[in-house]
Amino acid sequence: MGSVIQGRQNKSPSMDPNTTALAPAEYYAVYDPLTRLDVTGGVVEPALAESWEPQGRDWIFNIREAEWSDGTPATAEDVKFSFEYYANPDNQSRLISRVNTQESVTVVDPRTVRIRAVGTDPIMPRRAALPYILPKHVYEATGTQTSFSEALAKNPIGTGSYVVTNIVQDQTIDFAASPSSWRGHRGFTEAKLNIIEEYTTLVAALETRDLDFMSRVPATEVARVNGFSDIKTGGPASLGAQHWDFNNRVAEQNPTNDVRVRRALINAIDAQLIIDAVYRSLGSPALNQIPSEPVFGFSPDKTPVPYDPDTARQLLKDAGFPNGFDMQVDSRLAGDAKAEVEATTGFWNEIGLNTSINVLEINIWRDRLYGREQAPWPGAFNAGWVAYLYDASFLYDWYEGDGAYRLWDGPEDPTAKQFDALYGAAIVELDDEKRAAIYRQINDLFSYEGAAPVGPTRYGVSPNGWYTDVIADYVPRNFPELNYDEITPA
Repeated sequence: MGSVIQGRQNKSPSMDPNTTALAPAEYYAVYDPLTRLDVTGGVVEPALAESWEPQGRDWIFNIREAEWSDGTPATAEDVKFSFEYYANPDNQSRLISRVNTQESVTVVDPRTVRIRAVGTDPIMPRRAALPYILPKHVYEATGTQTSFSEALAKNPIGTGSYVVTNIVQDQTIDFAASPSSWRGHRGFTEAKLNIIEEYTTLVAALETRDLDFMSRVPATEVARVNGFSDIKTGGPASLGAQHWDFNNRVAEQNPTNDVRVRRALINAIDAQLIIDAVYRSLGSPALNQIPSEPVFGFSPDKTPVPYDPDTARQLLKDAGFPNGFDMQVDSRLAGDAKAEVEATTGFWNEIGLNTSINVLEINIWRDRLYGREQAPWPGAFNAGWVAYLYDASFLYDWYEGDGAYRLWDGPEDPTAKQFDALYGAAIVELDDEKRAAIYRQINDLFSYEGAAPVGPTRYGVSPNGWYTDVIADYVPRNFPELNYDEITPA
């Protein structure tokens, strides 16, 4: 039987899934959600739930016979516990927004759970592919949220295809096939994840075959990687635009409170030049919206915002800033992002701004997303949401209600109020055509012509690299980029 070694720049905070809204390979290796998306993202497949059906506002999920990796039977009680745990703000779960349509969770019998939606939830089975089912008995043994998180971080107990045999925090995780897994695997009995944050070191490890699979090869390295023997690169379509979020909190009196300033900053960016120079022509300019074409809710009639520095300067003058202004820009600078941010701030400086880049360490960046970092916001924040489940709601839920990540002062803001009403209507609309139409209205609100403080710039392509003499049948997918139980040894 085989073993596979994956390398990646980004690190998850721990093996506790509550610590991030991302969907990394290590979580899917150990934990099961109720459902899973196929490699195309278009089909919802059974996971811990064997089947499901709607009943009015309710979704009934039938749970398969399965065991936790410590031998304890998995039941509907674990499902109820997990969904309620994520939804409880006291637990500070980063997955709270993934269960924001549920009203209640009821155990019908040990193998059946009823999830009642607030109103209705047309995509509940699709949504159920993200919240991982957690072991209730481990929580009961630990007693507190903190102790539970520490237990999952050190010795994760799941129903997935693999168990963790060793963890060196922020460096490596070793996996072995779980003897109790209901799913099994396709031949890889061992897997290893290496975190290598410096991308040149990561590429070097791939070249020397210390890795079998590399997640997200930087665009600047794709041509070189393609020259390695027995290697292949490829990536799935983008599931959302890279974009800039602008500070629109009235209390902070930032120049970006003025929509003319925000439009000037968007007009000043030559997105195609960034794509060509930084990303070696991988990707395309955003079509004046955050959703990309594979995402339900995409508006097919929109076109890119033109690069127009003269219009940008005029807009600044009209807004009362003929000589520009000082602006802090916050961003992570991992991989190719450094060159993109430097290019963008260069464009802004050309129209009169004096920008400074504030580099965010990954944990501070996450705290910004989840509202736990209370420092005043910058003028611009480099963002890029992903519609993990191919639905626009997963791009827009960051801005909903009085949530932690918020560009407005609160729901009383007219634009925020309009967005909240549209978003609330979209996530309960059962008719696909009507729901898509509501998303298109939201896209309009978040477009150049709209009032939302967001500027989409480009749709990226994130190619992975893998050795075909190790992995026989990998098909590029989005999230997770690699499921160890879906690939076969060569």
